[in-house]
Amino acid sequence: MYVGLNADHIDDGSGPRKSSAQVANFKTEEWSSWPAWIHELEEHTVDEISTDSERDANYVHAGWPTRAEVTVEPWLESRIARCPQPMGTGPWVTKRVSIRRLMVDIPLEELTPSSSFVAEVEEALCKFAESERFLGLREVFDKWGDVLALARDKSALYFEFQAFEFGTSASVTGPPSRIKVLDESPGLQLGSIAAFPSVRTCIQGGVLDIAHDDLTAWLSKSVPPERWAKIKVTRVVPITALLPASLQSEVKNLYAQLISYRPELDAKMVSMDQHVDGSKHALKTIDKLVLHAGNVIQSILVNYLDGTQSHLCGETWGKEQVFSLEQDEFVVEVATWLKNERLSGLRFTTSKGRISQIYGRFDGQPTVYSSPGGVLVALSADLGYDEDLREMLCNIQVS
Repeated sequence: MYVGLNADHIDDGSGPRKSSAQVANFKTEEWSSWPAWIHELEEHTVDEISTDSERDANYVHAGWPTRAEVTVEPWLESRIARCPQPMGTGPWVTKRVSIRRLMVDIPLEELTPSSSFVAEVEEALCKFAESERFLGLREVFDKWGDVLALARDKSALYFEFQAFEFGTSASVTGPPSRIKVLDESPGLQLGSIAAFPSVRTCIQGGVLDIAHDDLTAWLSKSVPPERWAKIKVTRVVPITALLPASLQSEVKNLYAQLISYRPELDAKMVSMDQHVDGSKHALKTIDKLVLHAGNVIQSILVNYLDGTQSHLCGETWGKEQVFSLEQDEFVVEVATWLKNERLSGLRFTTSKGRISQIYGRFDGQPTVYSSPGGVLVALSADLGYDEDLREMLCNIQVS
């Protein structure tokens, strides 16, 4: 028996998606007995998990960890950032009732990457232009997935052989007030809970009709191994961890070059009253820029497509002006005017050839920031204070 593993995509905020491509194989093709990292279980567990973001609620509902519990490499952060994310805010509560049958904690050393996966990564990294290498790797991850789960629960040596926990489970996710129904109903019918628009249910394994009619009966019914299902992911690693160390370094170094800064950060930039660093948002996509300006630029706020915002740079006492970007439109050039250590004016040029008005004033030393093939992803700024002009921007750095 020669069994392989498929990875999962986790860039989409609606939940994980299994890749159809087999990215890894076990080094041992057959076992005379189960390896030491496979453990039989007979456990009935009830978990109640609270989440504040819609993305986390979607993943917990499917038995996956939250975003904060997954270590994300820069290349994966980039993939998540370019995929539209749900923007609902909680709180949500997920109640999961599970029967766990088998736990498998797969050591990474037991796996070897698919030769086709390695070859496609090498091909992408050999492309001449940096942009072509990025696009090549994007296609690789679109095909092969993002992460491998390395703990699971199932008689998986005979079935799907995924790195998950396997068994049977029922999940209900919704507002806290609705989830109380699980505690208050002795003969709970999940089908009736699903009638509430704000509540979702998910049955994994077992006899689905019984679970919908009566959860208590579903829990007490014996389930043969062929009806077990993947129910939980407890630990994941990026699929790049399967690659030889040299290729891992090439991928890491390529994405380290993804973000550049204009101008380079120096001691002068952090010597002002306050430095606001927006670079932590640099892998996201800008939706619009909100400015307050009079004779100088008082503040800039960057709104991203995922619903997040950069830290406000400055005060909002001047006239508010908004520069919104269209779909697939990016800022490719930023022009600034600096006078007497004050940022007096700003202007943006986009990938579609649009040029914004000059925010503030056309006054002082002009500077144009751009990067060949690059787009604006974040703004950092130094803030100063003037008794007449109050808080204002003194320097700006684009990413």
